[in-house]
Amino acid sequence: MNKFKVLISILVLIFSIEVINAQAPPPPTPPPPPPSVRTNDVYSKPKIPSNSTVRARIFYAETGRAVKRTVVMLMAEDGSGGPSSSSSGVTDEQGYVEIKKVKAGTYYAMVNAPGVVSPLAYTNLSRANRGRQQQDIKKAFEGFEKIVVDGISDVDVQIRAIRGGAIGGRVMYDDGDPAIGVKVEVLRKVDEKFVPVISNFSTIISMFSGMGFRTDDRGMYRFSGLPAGDYIIKVTESASHTNSKVTPYRSPEALLFAGNSFLSIFFPNVFDSESAETINVQLGQEFSEANIIIPSRSLYQIEGKLISKKDKSPVKGRIAIKRVNEQNLFSFFSEFARGQGSELTDENGNWKFKELPKGKYKLIVEPIDNQNYFAIKGDAINANRVAKINNANNSVPTPQFSKQVKEITIEDQSLNEIVIEMTYGAKMSGTVYTENSKDMPQRVNVNVVNENGELITREYVSNYAYRDSKSRARRQSETKSHKFQIENIPHGKNTLMVDTTDDGFYLKSATYKGKDLLAQKFELKEGDDLKGVKIILGNDVGTLKGKLLDEDGKPLKNEDFALVPTDAVKRKNPSFYKSVTTNSNGEFETNLAPLEYAVVFFEKANSEKANFDKWLDEATKDAKKVKIESGKTETITINTVSEEN
Repeated sequence: MNKFKVLISILVLIFSIEVINAQAPPPPTPPPPPPSVRTNDVYSKPKIPSNSTVRARIFYAETGRAVKRTVVMLMAEDGSGGPSSSSSGVTDEQGYVEIKKVKAGTYYAMVNAPGVVSPLAYTNLSRANRGRQQQDIKKAFEGFEKIVVDGISDVDVQIRAIRGGAIGGRVMYDDGDPAIGVKVEVLRKVDEKFVPVISNFSTIISMFSGMGFRTDDRGMYRFSGLPAGDYIIKVTESASHTNSKVTPYRSPEALLFAGNSFLSIFFPNVFDSESAETINVQLGQEFSEANIIIPSRSLYQIEGKLISKKDKSPVKGRIAIKRVNEQNLFSFFSEFARGQGSELTDENGNWKFKELPKGKYKLIVEPIDNQNYFAIKGDAINANRVAKINNANNSVPTPQFSKQVKEITIEDQSLNEIVIEMTYGAKMSGTVYTENSKDMPQRVNVNVVNENGELITREYVSNYAYRDSKSRARRQSETKSHKFQIENIPHGKNTLMVDTTDDGFYLKSATYKGKDLLAQKFELKEGDDLKGVKIILGNDVGTLKGKLLDEDGKPLKNEDFALVPTDAVKRKNPSFYKSVTTNSNGEFETNLAPLEYAVVFFEKANSEKANFDKWLDEATKDAKKVKIESGKTETITINTVSEEN
């Protein structure tokens, strides 16, 4: 899911509000859904009734006083969003609100009053691209009253507005001047990672207006409506680290978040998140002394050249720069404004980054062909000229350079002569097959990961007939296998990883001329072309179901764990891992390849990449085991006390 579009959707909801008010009777239990109606041998889904009126009084839980003139939005329990599925209103001076034409379903009220905690504040936005939205939304609703609507009757409810915690303080420079307009983030600890908190919809509006997350003219800041938990505070000064007048990846997000600056400091006056002090906040509690002093410090530059390793000629490219010591953070500024941390080389391959504090950085180098290079620079004449040349020579394939990742460390001086030599990429092509003449899954991802665990390139193999029964029947013979081709793979040791959107399938094998590509890293040289790679997806899965319990024997809701093969060879390739999340009852069910698995909790892993394999070997050895057989169902109970690693 695109996080920027999600935030835009919420903004649309806020500004499309129907304002009314009043009151009525208690919530009825919704009747069971009517059966599907069969028409001309086609089953049609019955229309959901949507003519209920919800009348509510919103009041502060600790005082009973009305929450006046405040936006209230009903959000569906299933997490569905957007203007078509949510209803909103504004309270009157006595705290009453009336929302009409609400369709049948279960809802929670989001109260947009400053300082009031809402389900939105509990959402883990760092997982927005991991297919975890539904679980996170359900977990966020815990502790809030349900509003049950049948779509026919009116509903009368009382909604308590609960004050969240608050953190505030002052940011100053070491000469005593207030730090005005610097960005401030309050990050909550979730699953061993610190993620930003959006307490309510007003926070989003402030963020998009460019005024949110910043200190005022006194250097003061304050965050309220915070869920109970542990927090760290991050302050970032605005800075431009590039000299280029052209901003690669220019986007609305990058402009809104004013760049991706590396000039950060954490409470209490430390430069890395690992040394930051954790602030524990409870509902209704105020922590007002999170003061930060920004010290004077030396800043450096790095510059160099992008050249071809073969003939030393300049190479045009785009270079992104990232810090490597903040893996435990998820930041809006770094995620949404990542394009601002990129530099475009000049036509001689030169590049430069400035105003960098000392530390470890990662350079992600992406070569650009001439047509795209001129297009990014806004040079339409030269872009069109190159396009005509390419069209005239389209029968002659042009070798392409591969993407590179390079780590550098800035100590106490600038680095002015960094030469990055680009090599031509290798290729890999072949076919994905399914066993037993089964149709292909909707999508298969074929990924190449370098020896540092970084995704270098990937190919999506899509079965477009998957959702179309007519097309599926017409193309039945074509959906048993699919061709794939991956280009620009860097030379060196790589890992092939394959995953699918359908858990009725699993990766069974991947071979090239009889060699197992999954058993170990495979090495590619510049210009290599691996043709005829054969990937087989098995479908003789077994099923594992069970429950996850805490140390008191109580179900653990919406918790993550992984099932990792005990076989040492398969354990080297994450393609064989399976992530599992429990439901609201602590239960889970998943399909698996017929193997023996260990139950592993990855949040306990050592963050050092070099030690991860060793940690996983030890964790697997001591963990609870389960053997999955084809076509059979295994049931287990996992007690986290006995699974401590």
